[in-house]
Amino acid sequence: MDAIYDEDNIYLNLGYIDDVDEVYVNGNLVGFSGAFPPNYWTAYNAKRIYNVPREIINFDGKNVIAVRVYDAQLGGGIVSGDVGIYVNQNNIALEYDLSGIWDFKIGDNPDWSKKILNSDDWTNTMVPGFWRYMGYGEYDGFAWYRKKFYFNMDENQHYVLVLGKIDDLDEVYINGDLIGSTGDLSSKHIEGTEYRKLRVYYLTDFNLKENENNVIAVRVYDGRKDGGIYEGPIGIMKRNTLQKYLEQEKTRHKKNKSFWNIFFN
Repeated sequence: MDAIYDEDNIYLNLGYIDDVDEVYVNGNLVGFSGAFPPNYWTAYNAKRIYNVPREIINFDGKNVIAVRVYDAQLGGGIVSGDVGIYVNQNNIALEYDLSGIWDFKIGDNPDWSKKILNSDDWTNTMVPGFWRYMGYGEYDGFAWYRKKFYFNMDENQHYVLVLGKIDDLDEVYINGDLIGSTGDLSSKHIEGTEYRKLRVYYLTDFNLKENENNVIAVRVYDGRKDGGIYEGPIGIMKRNTLQKYLEQEKTRHKKNKSFWNIFFN
């Protein structure tokens, strides 16, 4: 492919693939869905949209996309969808895009919120995406997500961490400090609307470390069906950008009078 949008976030849309895939750009893994044998799990009905990090793109020449596919029965291959390269998919100006490959582990341990952690026995997962598409079937219970990132805040700006939508409950830590939560994970009580709420957590200068890697850890509890950080946007944005995004969503959902209740309650 010829990369021409060197000022925008770039996404690769591969539509629907039957059954399992891994996708590489210039030799770098950018996304996967399902699970290859011996722990096979199909993701034939999951839409493949993968963020392509800017640092792996050759903006001055050719780039190579490679797709590894496993099919268990029927069909097989990249079967449908608007396959292509897209920019700013949701018209959201993220200062730092956190979508893509995260560390993941089923279970629950308070130590997993810490900045320093040996995660050699953790696996990879895609964010956003239901964990059932990553080979975990209909698992209900606790799971943790972790990701390292490097981001220096402009002292003249105010920022928020946006984690899209999570099924069902969550707690979010940065460098071991709790910065926000949705729902009561201690009781594991689910009202039934939490999975529809946009996760927005406000950041301060004390949350992020200057000139070093930061670690975000997300504790998730799913009580029934699906589970995981399943819908974007995922990343850091300016607060005034968030307001513009919410106005866009308000317009898009103007026929859905429950939108603001879902967000603010």
